[in-house]
Amino acid sequence: MENRVLVAEDEEINQMFVKEILNMNGFECDIAENGQIAVDLLKKNNNYKFVLLDVRMPVMNGTDAAKIILSDDSINPKPVIIIVTANSNQDELDSYMEIGVDGVLSKPFTLKSLKEVLSSF
Repeated sequence: MENRVLVAEDEEINQMFVKEILNMNGFECDIAENGQIAVDLLKKNNNYKFVLLDVRMPVMNGTDAAKIILSDDSINPKPVIIIVTANSNQDELDSYMEIGVDGVLSKPFTLKSLKEVLSSF
């Protein structure tokens, strides 16, 4: 569990980019194409330390997935939840934190910014 990351991202190029970066830095990474798949994976096998949730995805967006993950008692222990967004509006960024997530990562992000977020937990 120490180095396992679940990435919920619908864009294939972003999936490949994040997975490659994480793998090169010693993390095991699984991909979910939307928030519903991420929630289902966590309910089935919660062995993730981190969950990166893109805000805009089909079926279930990242904020709705975060709310379910945080409120569902069957998902325990709770992973560190990082919202990933291209939105730079401070009110929006604050609203993500108010949900109860652990952090926000702004797109486009660099290897350095991703490592900084993950290493802070």
